[in-house]
Amino acid sequence: MAHNSQIDAASQNGGDMYQEQLNFEGFMRGRIAIYSTLSMLFGEFITYDRMALLHEIVCNYLRVIDIPEDRDELASSSEKLGSWLTVNKDRKNDEAFNLDLAREHTAFFALGKYKVPDTASATLSNDRLVKREQWEKCRRFYQKFGFKMKDGSTKYDDCFDVQCLFMESLIEKTLSDKDDQNIMKLLNAQVEFLDGHVLNWIGVFGRNLKNKAQDGSIYQAIAMIPKVLVKIDRENISELIAA
Repeated sequence: MAHNSQIDAASQNGGDMYQEQLNFEGFMRGRIAIYSTLSMLFGEFITYDRMALLHEIVCNYLRVIDIPEDRDELASSSEKLGSWLTVNKDRKNDEAFNLDLAREHTAFFALGKYKVPDTASATLSNDRLVKREQWEKCRRFYQKFGFKMKDGSTKYDDCFDVQCLFMESLIEKTLSDKDDQNIMKLLNAQVEFLDGHVLNWIGVFGRNLKNKAQDGSIYQAIAMIPKVLVKIDRENISELIAA
């Protein structure tokens, strides 16, 4: 009987460990999906389907978020994004509609018409110029973990979409690593990068974008979403590390 009890206990323990592994994998894959989606918000022109995916992510967060300030910010963005999706539902495959979205993206982030740069150094500088010292700090962090931008890329290292792609790569490394110490180092690196880089400027960028975008613009609807999602993700990683 004792022997059978030990087998049952071992079986239960193994089952718990397997479930824990599944939960960890699901959590990490969810984070990959979030940063993959965020990386496309400002680095490429927006599409209807991407906004529908973003709205789904935001709605999922609203079900569990418990910080009033973050919840209010996200709820307001969700309402605006939902309205935009409803209004444009029948236009998502319309060539003129997508051309307008491409033009709006170009006006904001390629031509600099609205002076809302999507780089950390330019966002935080008074003259809105990209500072080499700042994006080189980003590059050194990337190099430490073997992250390289695509050949031929003209993006600065401190662009929001590049920072999101880097986070995505760190999470993928964490998911594929089997060594507990390495996993902990990678999780701590993610916190360090968010604290030292992304969270330093994405809130300011969001406010600038929201203030410059016209009423009804998709950018007014989504401007503050990255700040809230990244902030929540940082809190979740910290809880995981402390567990």
